[in-house]
Amino acid sequence: MNGPFAACHLKDLDIDLLQKRFPNKSIFRIILIEGGECRLCFSHFSEFSSGDKLVKSGIAYLCVFEGSFLSGLLRKRILELPMFAPDRSIEYVLSEQDHENAIQLFLKMIHEQHSSYQYKFDLIRTYLTQMLHLVMKMG
Repeated sequence: MNGPFAACHLKDLDIDLLQKRFPNKSIFRIILIEGGECRLCFSHFSEFSSGDKLVKSGIAYLCVFEGSFLSGLLRKRILELPMFAPDRSIEYVLSEQDHENAIQLFLKMIHEQHSSYQYKFDLIRTYLTQMLHLVMKMG
């Protein structure tokens, strides 16, 4: 994992590595929580501190990125999106279909970040944008 983006399945999470990759940086985080109600949790923090704990129970996938990873209008206006209110987490309950779509997007991002494809980060931005639109269409 390198650059201003990282995605993983929580069984593969190395929290120390993430903290080293994103020290004192404003980050955005998307977590897919499974078990009971499936939820997507969004948060924006001014820094990824050592006190930031992720509980592995029930969490399936994680995506962390810097605002600089995004492009165009989305980069400029991401803090205007309701799911990224500063310093708090916002959760969305997913329907079965939205849950399946979210899993597929996470799997594509995870696969692509490890590929040698020259334009992989452009493709990952597309998947990330689709994830944001999935939630914005919910209401």
